[in-house]
Amino acid sequence: MTQQDSRFFAHPQRLLGRIFLAVGLALLGISAGVAAAVNGAEPVWIALLGPLICGGVFVCIGLGFLLYTRRKRRQLEDLLRHGERITAQVVGLESAYNVRMNGRPLLRLVCQYTEGGVTYTCRSDYLRGRPIVQANTVTVLRDPQDRRRYVVELEGALAPSVEL
Repeated sequence: MTQQDSRFFAHPQRLLGRIFLAVGLALLGISAGVAAAVNGAEPVWIALLGPLICGGVFVCIGLGFLLYTRRKRRQLEDLLRHGERITAQVVGLESAYNVRMNGRPLLRLVCQYTEGGVTYTCRSDYLRGRPIVQANTVTVLRDPQDRRRYVVELEGALAPSVEL
């Protein structure tokens, strides 16, 4: 798998959004083409309701996925520009048993930092493969107004690995 391929599959929500949008538009296009060819005969409109409704639902789901990924990307960019940088201690890797890829649970990096006598625990996004932690500290970008909005920067924290 090339670097280009891995970037394409790095965001499964975006990929799902594109697939649902394409299928929905295809169903709507087929319905519109058949409707134009028949010139409004009444029994055909009843038969076209199924593809029209399915196409509309698929388009809405696809747009929902795409808007979700766009919103998450903007939040990440906002945190990169305006977020507080905090150094956190790496606790270890945590298995997320509710999310599986190829039959194996995905992992997340868990880190903690203490501020004002309170210890905060942060978890990274899901990691693919079996990464090896090579750093004791990571940088956490946190929203100054909302401590629940954060991103764990993994640059340099994990050893590079290739999954075969």
